[in-house]
Amino acid sequence: MEMDNSVGNLKYFSKHFIPATSCNLCGSTKRTEWAVSDPVIAYTCDNCGLVYHDPQMTREGRDAFYASGYFELQNNPADALARDKMYEVEIAYLEKYVQGGKILDVGCGGGFLLNKFGPSWEKHGIEFDHTSAEHARSVLKLDVKDGEVNEATYPDGFFDVIVMRGVIEHMAEPKKMVEHMLPWLKQGGLLYITSTPNIESLCAELYREKWKLFTADHQIHFAKRTIEALGKELGMELLDSAYFYLETPYANEIEDCRKIIKDAELIATGKRDEVGSSPAFYGNMLSMILKKNR
Repeated sequence: MEMDNSVGNLKYFSKHFIPATSCNLCGSTKRTEWAVSDPVIAYTCDNCGLVYHDPQMTREGRDAFYASGYFELQNNPADALARDKMYEVEIAYLEKYVQGGKILDVGCGGGFLLNKFGPSWEKHGIEFDHTSAEHARSVLKLDVKDGEVNEATYPDGFFDVIVMRGVIEHMAEPKKMVEHMLPWLKQGGLLYITSTPNIESLCAELYREKWKLFTADHQIHFAKRTIEALGKELGMELLDSAYFYLETPYANEIEDCRKIIKDAELIATGKRDEVGSSPAFYGNMLSMILKKNR
């Protein structure tokens, strides 16, 4: 099987499915159907607004999914220039608030983002996929641990910044994971959540199951208000948020607007089957910086 991250690809891992009858964030069972894409239904939690897939994969299923070629898919050399440009945008945004210190990249993959930080940073990472972690260590010479976040240990107050880039939407227990990490962050330290799909974006609302970020590996979907509420509950305040688009290498605002207008007309006239996947657009990707207050 050739690896891809379409929702339909989950069929190959069906023996690892488990029902998801309650919200991954707040535990509520009250929900409203958001989108259907075989073999999953996505629901909006009526209590907190999280959108989550049902069914979801077990840990064994997730491991099998990523082992089937995820590292190669996500780190295609053909995408390297655009990816590096995104890293520069995201690092510059963070460095408006802090210019150096000890930084932990949670779910650091092959270490590509971490490697772009300058010499004022002491760089650490955690990555559960061994292939990716080994690349970070052996090729980029980074201090990266193998394993799950909730199995890792660091001294309390050790880090100035913890980064989660394109990570929180993969976590089966996001609140538990963030709670586990927060002691590692010093008082006044920053949690930087970036490149997270925004379920309240224009494209998400319009395209639903055809939203480009509605993928097999994104089994839960956040909005700014959901993350802000979680942060407040755990003693963090929101410092800043952004939806990077025009400053990215993926922006083509005229063509993207034309496509969205055309697709909206098709959807409004009952021709949804003629609509392809959504384009890159403002609001699709969310970045947030939260400050630890307690």
